[in-house]
Amino acid sequence: MIKTDNLARERASIYRWFACLLFKELSVSDMTSLSSPELQQLLRGLKSIPELRLPADLFRRKVKALINRSDNHLELAADYAELFLMPPPSGVSPYAGHYPHSSPAEERIVMNQWLNHLKQQTGNNEASDHLAVQLAVMALLIESRDGQSPTFASQYNYLKERLISWLPGLVKLCQQRDKFGFYSSLLRLLKSYMLQDELYLAECIQSLSSNIHAS
Repeated sequence: MIKTDNLARERASIYRWFACLLFKELSVSDMTSLSSPELQQLLRGLKSIPELRLPADLFRRKVKALINRSDNHLELAADYAELFLMPPPSGVSPYAGHYPHSSPAEERIVMNQWLNHLKQQTGNNEASDHLAVQLAVMALLIESRDGQSPTFASQYNYLKERLISWLPGLVKLCQQRDKFGFYSSLLRLLKSYMLQDELYLAECIQSLSSNIHAS
């Protein structure tokens, strides 16, 4: 149980890290954190997973290039605005309801239900189907429990239905339109991480099911 709890904290922290980087333009302190030992440790941990080695290394190189970029804070803020604040087709929507699998009304109804269930609300009047909000909810689900057991089934279903269902489309569009490449490499790493997390959750569910049948 201790090992499971430690891994849950790490997973929740990773989802929150992605959410913070994608919620809005990065502040000066956010930029400083990109060169911190903590980030380097996180990237080393992600690179230790074979399927994440290439996307984690690509993001690491983009961070290094960003740190050496002239006026990096202003330039990255401009990148964020051009990508995520401009409407399509010039921009790339970070809202799940703007993708073919669903609609804004449907996505926001479902996400508001999740937020109410977890006794949370969005900040800055942000729509609840924003990618960063969805990632923050995933972190909360990882930390929640059904009795004394982690909610693996809820996490798995949420991950597939609310995130994996549309994120690949966002990643593809961002790769086409992000000239510098910081956000496209970040989203590529996020997609790769979520696919590995999906496999992990499926294994946890299978293991629990096997234990129940064996008892």
